[in-house]
Amino acid sequence: MERQGRNVVLDIFDYSGNKKCNLYDGTYSGSGQATDVYVCTERNGWRELKFLIPSVIEGANGHEPNYRLNYLKADYRIR
Repeated sequence: MERQGRNVVLDIFDYSGNKKCNLYDGTYSGSGQATDVYVCTERNGWRELKFLIPSVIEGANGHEPNYRLNYLKADYRIR
């Protein structure tokens, strides 16, 4: 039996539901995405999303700041 995989996508949205940027897409192989993404449950029952994200990416003109960091704010949701 062949196992069907899922495409995992994490996007950042504001509280009005407007998409701000993509944080991770399993089908995209470019630089700057989140890595080591996992959900852990704390003892108090809270679930926490953890990931690593590079601060610098390879751009058209060499190394440049990762624009995704501009959207990692407590005011936005990750879905």
